[in-house]
Amino acid sequence: MKREIDTLERIKDEESKMFRRNNIEFDFSILVRIKELMVDISSRCMELALKESREAKEIENKVTVTKSQTQRTDCTKMLWRAFQFAFRVYSFAGGHDDHAENLSKELAHEIEASS
Repeated sequence: MKREIDTLERIKDEESKMFRRNNIEFDFSILVRIKELMVDISSRCMELALKESREAKEIENKVTVTKSQTQRTDCTKMLWRAFQFAFRVYSFAGGHDDHAENLSKELAHEIEASS
């Protein structure tokens, strides 16, 4: 999909003329909106992953039982998947906003700490 959108952005002037000739209204700004929304979704995903990781650590601290290696691995996998998703969105959207950038740094730090 990213490749198709990038291609469309490159040829949008030609496409726009063709659409107008055929009386088709198409607002190319929708592509920018899609990218912005994907960054928002990515930010929310990172926030949730960080929240779940912190909650798991709080539970571990309250209950003096050591967290099993399986639980630690599951938490790290969840954080890693959120980070990978954020990177894919970063590549697709051409960058992150400041909030998403800070979250991705925090997520990377959390992954390093839990490994």
